[in-house]
Amino acid sequence: MKTIIKKLRRYGELLSGVGFDVVARHPLADEAEWLEKLDLRPDDCDSCEIIRALGNKLVFVSFFSTAGTTKEAHVYYRFDREALFGGHHFHVATRKRPLTKKHIENGLEFLFRWLKDERRKKRKRPRPGMRRIFDEDVCKGTAG
Repeated sequence: MKTIIKKLRRYGELLSGVGFDVVARHPLADEAEWLEKLDLRPDDCDSCEIIRALGNKLVFVSFFSTAGTTKEAHVYYRFDREALFGGHHFHVATRKRPLTKKHIENGLEFLFRWLKDERRKKRKRPRPGMRRIFDEDVCKGTAG
């Protein structure tokens, strides 16, 4: 898995401090050095693409904020059989903004717990579709 993650560095930066080996494709609100280099403010951080190796497969997770809209927090899952390295795709919407490392870590914990639960139910993968979540699933222990 570490080899795959090292190869993924060309697509983004290894994200430290989240409890998972992941590559992030957008800066987060608590990454002051990156924000300064990119001339961004923490409030600009309303989405983040994450790539994580899970065994010999890749999991793609898109986090985004729906703050300021009428959309509810939710997870949408799909599996792409044609994908090169796996095919698990998650879209995680939260009403919190800006996104921080803690939001990403909590969201990943929630998703991988969900994947484990699905395996215990003898399913290869979760059923595709939308599932309602609560911001607390993604944002527990975070301010704002």
